[in-house]
Amino acid sequence: MFNKLILKLLEESDKNVNSYTIDGENVRNKIEMFEVFSKKLKFPNYFGKNFDALYDMLTDLSWLKKNELSINVQNFNNLSNNDLKLLKSTISNANNYWSKNNSNITISFN
Repeated sequence: MFNKLILKLLEESDKNVNSYTIDGENVRNKIEMFEVFSKKLKFPNYFGKNFDALYDMLTDLSWLKKNELSINVQNFNNLSNNDLKLLKSTISNANNYWSKNNSNITISFN
């Protein structure tokens, strides 16, 4: 009985939690990178496909309608050094935004 209750509580909490992995292993440039983010996170049509717009999307995420989100960004080593630096900075800034707002949203770069 107790185990069933625990399982039910875990199932209910999982309905409000989403975990996303944004994998850039096959991404060759920033245009493809923006497409991967857009498709995986279901960005609205107005996404501008630049780093400022990526930050705006990552600090909104209201269309995902979940109480808790975990986004892991990985394997974008094929980007130019400048684009990789901008991506890491954008991810870090977005994660800092959510941290400062006491949110259950985490965004990390591995």
